Amino acid sequence: MIVHAYMYPTSFTTEAADIVFPVCEWLENAFVQGRLNVTLLRQPVVNLFEAADETMVWGGIAKKCAELGDVNMQNAFKSECTGPIVPPYWNTIQEYWDWVGTQAKCKNMAEAQAALPAVATPDDEYWGSSLYDKNYLGLNSASGSSDAAATAGAGGAVTKDANAYKGFSGCAANDIVADPCKCGPYGDTMIYIGRHGKEKFEMPAASTDYNPMPYFFEPEDYANFKDEYPLVLSEGRIPFYHHGTLRNNPYLRELYPAPEMWICPDDAAAYGISDGDWVNIKSPRTDGKDVFCNLSTGEKLTANGQSVVSGGIYGVARVTEGIKHGAVYMERFWNPEFLEEGKDSRKSWTTENMNVLTKNSGFYNPEFGTYTLRGINVKVAKASKPEGIWYDPADFKPWMPTPSDNTGGGCQ
Repeated sequence: MIVHAYMYPTSFTTEAADIVFPVCEWLENAFVQGRLNVTLLRQPVVNLFEAADETMVWGGIAKKCAELGDVNMQNAFKSECTGPIVPPYWNTIQEYWDWVGTQAKCKNMAEAQAALPAVATPDDEYWGSSLYDKNYLGLNSASGSSDAAATAGAGGAVTKDANAYKGFSGCAANDIVADPCKCGPYGDTMIYIGRHGKEKFEMPAASTDYNPMPYFFEPEDYANFKDEYPLVLSEGRIPFYHHGTLRNNPYLRELYPAPEMWICPDDAAAYGISDGDWVNIKSPRTDGKDVFCNLSTGEKLTANGQSVVSGGIYGVARVTEGIKHGAVYMERFWNPEFLEEGKDSRKSWTTENMNVLTKNSGFYNPEFGTYTLRGINVKVAKASKPEGIWYDPADFKPWMPTPSDNTGGGCQ
């Protein structure tokens, strides 16, 4: 059974989910976060309709399981059983919000709302003294204090070096304490967790060590397909969209109705593309030259499966000198308008979604296991706007909010 918890229906909802839980957007949730020398509180905006904080969704499932006799779930509501780090489940949203307030050393949410944001350390003390040096740079005074970074001295003995860089703040990579410069380019804690896990029990070390510095690996796309697919595509996101969300917000879609493919003037001229033209982008995956495969079985995608993405994707060209010759940039995107009644819902994730161009097979990053999301070789051509795409401001009228009676859901 596949359970999908999301803010609104997506392609995944229609194609794969058995049960859908409508959950809040991130701005509808409460959260305490330390940022440098300031403690901040994200206060939830009004929560409408039946959507609930995801924490309460899973808490509700746990409560029902507890009522049905599941001992583990019964214990999940008892502080004496969950331990000091993992809190017990909450019965109401107010209980949860009050717990969030305690993360800022307040008694409850109301006290946190009155107290935050708060400066933990004055700016001049944080930025102008050894506090910043120690917490971020890992530098210490020449006195050789006990928290100075450890380095390997003569004969391999560990010594204290007052001027050594020890990595990022909060480094948990205790196994590399003898070489504190080793993980500077990486997030030390993430690599440590990736190799050993966050648990306190002993875990076997990785069979091979990771590289201490970033290195170049020639992408297979470039080696195998650079002649037919001469442009290298990288991806990113537009800040006012939160990852894959909000493409069904009529106001934001009016501002950015379709993904833009940024291309330099020389390359645009070579392909007969002008600023504002619709373009078609294809990669070896869309053309069946380097087919997708099932990672668990190694089975290649069927011809029918390949046909889903064979047309490539579409976007709007933006000609700019800010892009290097031989490269293009494109935003991740999907089209909720194809989820409307009577439409082909599969087109919502195949028409303008650059993810169908990427790879799900080798080369894998050895530190994190991630596959290639950037550096994809593509070819581009001038095209027409795909049928069914909403682009003009009036197209988004069906998504405009309409007043309704309170349904009794949400925070209530």
